[in-house]
Amino acid sequence: MEVVPCRWGYVRLFNEGEPINFSAVLCQKPEELYQVLANDLETELDVRRMDN
Repeated sequence: MEVVPCRWGYVRLFNEGEPINFSAVLCQKPEELYQVLANDLETELDVRRMDN
């Protein structure tokens, strides 16, 4: 995962698997970026809970 600043705010890039398959989310404010990252973390934790 990468977070890249740009002129419109921040872009969160994430490679969703092989072959290269990127998704991107544009966040115009730091608060939006924080919420996107918090949602990503919650999703990751849910996936790990299901795997165990």
